[in-house]
Amino acid sequence: MPSKLKITKRGLYTTLICVAIAIAVGVIVVLLVAPAVLGFGAAGPVAGILATSIQAGIGNVAASSLFAGAQSVAMSGALPALGYVIAGVVSGAAGASGAIASRHSVFQRQRV
Repeated sequence: MPSKLKITKRGLYTTLICVAIAIAVGVIVVLLVAPAVLGFGAAGPVAGILATSIQAGIGNVAASSLFAGAQSVAMSGALPALGYVIAGVVSGAAGASGAIASRHSVFQRQRV
């Protein structure tokens, strides 16, 4: 007998939750890694990269500015440690969402 695929609510909700978790983790990764990619280093802005151009355009940097915050994160040495934490979280979230998604598939076969 042929079988048809039917979308279940439970499977759809599980898939949406897994996608939302993946997006949230991705946003966190981007926000924490962005200072290093833009050229903020442990000793200050790295020459020849975007951060030095931004600082040249700003001039005197205010202590409460976004530029000062990004430089503070980069100079604190938190980026390498955060990288390891983020890698662990991303790996765990990917494994968990894969396990959940395989257990509650969006599609279920029904015999006709």
